[in-house]
Amino acid sequence: MKKWEYKTVMTVSKGVFFDPTKQFNKLGEEGWEAVGISHKGEVLITLFKREN
Repeated sequence: MKKWEYKTVMTVSKGVFFDPTKQFNKLGEEGWEAVGISHKGEVLITLFKREN
């Protein structure tokens, strides 16, 4: 049976374009996979998972 570990990453743009590509690529190198995304106003919430 697979077991998963989850992580949420919140980023805030504060009216300025923010590109989280470097941060997300680093997480990918650590085995994290983005599986969901949500936003409210200036806050972007990305859900990641990886096999534990």
